Amino acid sequence: MDFDLSAFRDAFLDEAEENLAALEAGLLRLEQVPDDTETVHVVFRAAHSIKGGCGNFGLTATERLTHAVEDLLGDVRDGRLSGDAAPLDLLLRATDTLAGLLSAARAGDGSGEAPAEGDDGVEALVAELHAAREGTPAREATVAPTAGPAPVFRPRLSDTAPALRVPAARLDELIDLVGELVIAQAAVSQAAEDGADLLESLDTLRRHTRELQDRVMAVRMIPLGTLFGRYQRLVRAVAAARGRQARLDVRGADTELDKSMVEMLADPLTHLVRNAVDHGLEAPEVRQAAGKPPEGRVTLEARHESGHVVVTLADDGAGLDLAAIRARAVQRGLIGAHESPSDARLRELICEPGFSTAAAVTEFSGRGVGLDVVRNNIAALHGSLEIDSRPGQGTSFRIRLPLTLAILDALGLNVGGRTFMLPVRQVKETLRPRTGDVLGRGEIVRVRGEPVPLLRLGALLGDDDHRGDPAAGLVVLVEHLGGPLGLLVDGMTEAREVVIKSLQPHMARIEGVLGGAILGDGRVALILDVPGLVRLAAGRAAALRPLAPVASGIDAGASP
Repeated sequence: MDFDLSAFRDAFLDEAEENLAALEAGLLRLEQVPDDTETVHVVFRAAHSIKGGCGNFGLTATERLTHAVEDLLGDVRDGRLSGDAAPLDLLLRATDTLAGLLSAARAGDGSGEAPAEGDDGVEALVAELHAAREGTPAREATVAPTAGPAPVFRPRLSDTAPALRVPAARLDELIDLVGELVIAQAAVSQAAEDGADLLESLDTLRRHTRELQDRVMAVRMIPLGTLFGRYQRLVRAVAAARGRQARLDVRGADTELDKSMVEMLADPLTHLVRNAVDHGLEAPEVRQAAGKPPEGRVTLEARHESGHVVVTLADDGAGLDLAAIRARAVQRGLIGAHESPSDARLRELICEPGFSTAAAVTEFSGRGVGLDVVRNNIAALHGSLEIDSRPGQGTSFRIRLPLTLAILDALGLNVGGRTFMLPVRQVKETLRPRTGDVLGRGEIVRVRGEPVPLLRLGALLGDDDHRGDPAAGLVVLVEHLGGPLGLLVDGMTEAREVVIKSLQPHMARIEGVLGGAILGDGRVALILDVPGLVRLAAGRAAALRPLAPVASGIDAGASP
């Protein structure tokens, strides 16, 4: 009888991709610690696991190549070939070919794989691996020439695979909670029929609902180590191509984040890691002349901080050349020739579209494309990007992200008779200014004697009739570019938990707006974004238009 293996085939490809990632990470580890016996066993088992299922699904080229890799690693494991003598470049080239074969198999019709480099390329690579065991030369695998530089980084299959593995224990917790929720619902119904006080039953129902929400969110959480592991290979490749010596240190790899956000974070981090090695780190001889070790260090760290996840990418290179940044900004007309912008403002300028101080264009950077994309992608994640740099000591990029894109705690702001929501994570404090504290035409507010820039949200959001005394309103203090910023509003409501709804596609890129939320009374409120509001204010001549009609563009059925 015919038996459909497609579901099992997809599961095998998922596992093969995970084993391939472990194989690559282990090889990079062996490059640093050749005598690490446990790592040798890990990479051998990974290759063996991939090979084991290939025959069942007709992946003959993958099976032949993985078998050759396994044989070579077996010699290392059994002591016939030392770890430092293993041809790691060859083995890493084999993992790239395997990635292409598995990708082709996933995209194919299930009958087998179409080798990414052709049968001749796979067979030549297999011959190289066999020759490496004997210490004899072999014909190198050839690849058809491509236009432009060869890629140094290939996203793994997990970036596009929709599957999400969930520990059985978490599913058991969800089942138990659903049972508690059913019991609580029955108690509410019974109390309503008996005419009893509903408050206690509703409180129990609310508590179980919140706990269920937290557990469901936890199901979507995956460790950032699944993303961080790929950058070891990227650092190695860029350093080799640019004549650098570089090492990547990863910390906090077990920090968890929503799976969809991890996937969206991949491209911004790729840009930052590449730039850290290419632009941040100096050549070995330059580092030694400056009293530094020849090997530069790039650190990728994740940690929880006040209900958020903070990802920091730092290097110990030369730091940003603020003088060069200022000169380039003047040349492009971003600042005036006689302006004296703060260091924070100069650092922010490197994220402007097309901005670059590179003297030459390389295959990795210098075209002025990258950091503006990084900033926009992080903004799409409802996050913020902070840049710090010290001459001769290095540069760090600090990405602050919410734990999930689905739900957030937000403060209700009353502006011109309308309600807007502002994420609580962006709020430092609120205050009611005195008349003498508002300076100029309302652009400055004095907070404990210090001047703070003030944005009048009523005017900024198109409320042309708002001409009230600033002292009659409230100031919501937020942080922007490392300093305080005031938002003038008419009033506010208590913080509440809201479900983020996406805007319809033709309204999805409105500056200053993260999305929308449906309030308890059925009204729609736009969720504001502080960096976007600042950019909106900077271009207010073109941006002063009512945002109220946007509320009708929220797709209440859409998920973030």
